[in-house]
Amino acid sequence: MARRSVWLDCDPGHDDAMAILLAGHSPSLRLLGISTVGGNQSLEKTTYNALQVLFVGGLDNIDVVPGQAYPLVAPDVICPEIHGSSGLDGTDLPPPSRTALPQKAIVHMAEVFAAQPEPVTLIATGRLTNIALLLTVYPEVACTQLMFCSRFHSVRRISKRLFSWVVLLDWGTPILLQNLISKLIQKLHELFSNQEFMW
Repeated sequence: MARRSVWLDCDPGHDDAMAILLAGHSPSLRLLGISTVGGNQSLEKTTYNALQVLFVGGLDNIDVVPGQAYPLVAPDVICPEIHGSSGLDGTDLPPPSRTALPQKAIVHMAEVFAAQPEPVTLIATGRLTNIALLLTVYPEVACTQLMFCSRFHSVRRISKRLFSWVVLLDWGTPILLQNLISKLIQKLHELFSNQEFMW
């Protein structure tokens, strides 16, 4: 079975640490690289955490490139009350074996995507700042799918408002991703208009 090429844009965080390990070790995925964004902690800390997780997970051949430290529009919000002052409090991980790439995240992502024979699946588990900039600066970037995590309080209310934590963290990104978000809302409304959907 051919493996799907994916790129992970994240802000580790305990939850994103698990996403890195799952994506990196999945037999059905080929993790091309990781970009980081400020969110669960500062960009400096989320980038360091990604490098640590890759090292302890035996995945330190995968590149990490830092992206945007702050939202485009919204006030900066991090989550030390959830993820601690390091972003991975409660763990005792060794220092990583390598450093992040010096290149700008969206530049490196565009180069990597362009070099692939097939479109890449782009997975975003943090705020969508990097994604909005990537698709704005490089509209020619081909993605098979764009997946991002979200939490909806009630999909029956989806036509009025998208209750998404990662969108609220940088509410400037839907301005750049307006068409994409509109299509997502329409699709979700079609799928779940007759039932309450909560998690």
